[in-house]
Amino acid sequence: MNCYRFRYLFSVGVFCALFIGILACSCKKADDPERTEEPETEEPESPSIPPQDVELLFLHSHEAPESRKKMASATDGVSFYVGGGHHPMSYTSSVYKLDMQTFEWTSTPLSKPRMESFVHILNNQVFVSGGWHGKQEGPRIDRFTLSLDHIDHKVLGTGDFSYRAVTVAGDQYLIVRSYANFYIFDHSMQAWETIAIDPIYQGTVQSIISDGNTIYSCNLTTNGFKTKHVLLQFDLKSRIWKEMENKAHQFNNKMLVHKGKIYFYSTYAFETPPYLDVYDIKDQRWSTLRFPEYRELYAILIDEPSDALILSGGRVLGDEESGSRMSSDLLVYQFGNEEWKKFKLQHSRLFHTMQIVGDRLVVHGGEAVLNVDDSIGLPTEIFQVSRTEMQ
Repeated sequence: MNCYRFRYLFSVGVFCALFIGILACSCKKADDPERTEEPETEEPESPSIPPQDVELLFLHSHEAPESRKKMASATDGVSFYVGGGHHPMSYTSSVYKLDMQTFEWTSTPLSKPRMESFVHILNNQVFVSGGWHGKQEGPRIDRFTLSLDHIDHKVLGTGDFSYRAVTVAGDQYLIVRSYANFYIFDHSMQAWETIAIDPIYQGTVQSIISDGNTIYSCNLTTNGFKTKHVLLQFDLKSRIWKEMENKAHQFNNKMLVHKGKIYFYSTYAFETPPYLDVYDIKDQRWSTLRFPEYRELYAILIDEPSDALILSGGRVLGDEESGSRMSSDLLVYQFGNEEWKKFKLQHSRLFHTMQIVGDRLVVHGGEAVLNVDDSIGLPTEIFQVSRTEMQ
């Protein structure tokens, strides 16, 4: 009996020892810094913004220190930055900042006066890029802090004189497209890189835009007397070029991108079609978005939080009997219900610029009558942007 009891107790003791040993080994593995694997978890998808109903309410207007036509603007979400326009007698000599809390203007000189330049915000710095200034040199880039302290300026190339294509990609790259080159500023490296464009794709550049790491470039190439309207795709990572099928109207050559689609519009007079060309990047499909009225020389932007396209001013083209008229229309196209809504500016204007700054719409510059110098100098208009979820 004692023998059986001894065997039983011995078996239990061995089992307990084995169990404790296995448990200790497991704890040691868990504490081992080389074994920190965790089960993979899927990242939750970001909830999509529900369709918004947008209302625009005029608040007030302000005299601008330099209100000209064909100015360019940008925003950091707090302030409004503008520069690069012109009056028939002079070019813009400064870049300006409108504080949206105090509505006070500040400014600082550019390295050289110019017109029709671009203004972008990249990683808390203000870039004024390109533009005409009466001297044939490569694109000129001025860089400032958000408080408009001048950091430096750079001239890209010599004699490569095209100025009409600048964009930013994320918070890292500023891309300047000229006739023959891409100039890419990598903010993380604080360095410029020049990428030569294949000769068959060189030409008068009209616009570029970014969608993630993909750059889309719209330009004209000339072979003898034959001109081709070309749409190119360039991948920043792979550095691969691709020519895309281009069905956009030849004068719809400026671009906006929104939710996987490119919207092509025009800034020309007399040649503008009464619609936007729309390209679905994923489905590679073309469509059109028609305006309520046939208009040209308008300002246009897409407000991402509103999921809406906003178009203002321009000139409405009528028939031979009604003729054309300068427009004070302020139009909103809501993608959620595919409907247009109409509001009004305080002044008719064309060749102007606008930005959404938080819940404010800023409309700046331009001229009230086409090519009438005395109509330049319009006040800056501020609107409240109200967004409510569609029912």
